[in-house]
Amino acid sequence: MRSSKLRRLALTGAAIASLAVVGVGSASAGAMMPAGNPIDYAGLNKSATAQVFNVTIKGSQLEGDAMTKTVTNNLMGGMGATITVKKAVAKGYTTYQTITVTPTTVGEVTSEITNAFATLSGGNYGSGVISSTKLSTNGKSYTVNMWFDEQGTNPNLNLKFYLYHS
Repeated sequence: MRSSKLRRLALTGAAIASLAVVGVGSASAGAMMPAGNPIDYAGLNKSATAQVFNVTIKGSQLEGDAMTKTVTNNLMGGMGATITVKKAVAKGYTTYQTITVTPTTVGEVTSEITNAFATLSGGNYGSGVISSTKLSTNGKSYTVNMWFDEQGTNPNLNLKFYLYHS
């Protein structure tokens, strides 16, 4: 069936308009992408402007009383963090716990947490679960929320975080 010239022109115009809309959508999505390159933490670690910390909290220390642990790189004017395990709260057959990592201030030196990870190892499957993690936008705290089942051996909580001199 033959199309009229006017109808073909209208379809062509609609196709061009839809391509323009896709182009605008792509441009605005591109504007939301990070502006800089990824941070080279290994390079910063060698230059002592950043430090990687790997900390393991034993499963036997979780799901109980509150505790704090301080880690440091043992350098003059160095970096460190305080890990706070809040007292566990039981609701029914589930126990909830919050673990917070905050950088310490040594003299004039302050640090920020630039990246952080939390994983579980060991224990019985499902006896402990990381329900959420949150890194504050200003880098002053990293929070891990967990819950525990009433049965089984608790897993160890492995924290890996990067401190950067600010």
